[in-house]
Amino acid sequence: MFDVRCQSKLPLDYLEISSVWVRGALGPMTVWTTDDTFMRKHEDRSAWRCLFSQTVPASPLELVELRLDSPLRLENGQSAGLYVHSATPGDEGLVYDDRHGDVTHEDAAFQVLPGLAHLSNRPFGRHGMWGRPWRPQREFVGRISYGVRWLMWKPSVHAQFPAQFRAVVRTLIMVSGAARRG
Repeated sequence: MFDVRCQSKLPLDYLEISSVWVRGALGPMTVWTTDDTFMRKHEDRSAWRCLFSQTVPASPLELVELRLDSPLRLENGQSAGLYVHSATPGDEGLVYDDRHGDVTHEDAAFQVLPGLAHLSNRPFGRHGMWGRPWRPQREFVGRISYGVRWLMWKPSVHAQFPAQFRAVVRTLIMVSGAARRG
């Protein structure tokens, strides 16, 4: 269970997550989402929406794609919690890692943040191996497939574009105005 965030200084309209790739013993798998963050919702099933539910063959070494039933859309500045769950008993359903920093992955449009590992074979279960099922300070191990929809320029969104781009637009508008007058 971890948070993802759409965050870009570039003129981005939104991004859509289409699949999550994982490895491990797998088995009966589900992928869930919640608005904003998973924090303080990790045992509240009613706060989550299921995006994937299938039984998946074990794959301890190679990543396996879990294609979401409907893509998860995030607008610039928006975040969501993701919860990837294996109902396989034990601690080998999903591979995860100890936390190594404040951000697990980051690029020009997208961040994956550290979260919790869940060692219960029941989604949102409150009992697991060795008592409490939640392990803090863990990171997602896998891949997230997503696409970006960039903002199309128009006067109403001009201020959202980088300064150099705005300068080029102003120059082109001046040149086209002079050509029409000329």
